Amino acid sequence: MERVIKPSSNDGDTILDAYCGCGNTLAVPERLNRNWVGIDITYQSISLILKRIEDTHGKAALENFLLSGIPKDFQSAEALVHKKNEKVRKEYEKWADYSYINNKAFINKKKGSVSV
Repeated sequence: MERVIKPSSNDGDTILDAYCGCGNTLAVPERLNRNWVGIDITYQSISLILKRIEDTHGKAALENFLLSGIPKDFQSAEALVHKKNEKVRKEYEKWADYSYINNKAFINKKKGSVSV
């Protein structure tokens, strides 16, 4: 991704990855002094990205961005668990799991594996 992002953007530009998954694309603008916006709907992906940023750039890097869309209080968590859609309700379970471990996924050394 560096071969695409570096020549097509400048310091301070914003890079958007609307389906950021495990954060491969987001690691490059973070390293190249670009802003970035990453969007994903799964808590597993968000947790993995938080871990990658902290492992690569240090804990202070986690304070440099806004994380939204995740329950931050009891009322928000309760609203998520009471959704009628079962798939959305299952996201509550994932959020609770990752919140319990401080939103840090465990990266398994086997290719394509992520564990909690």
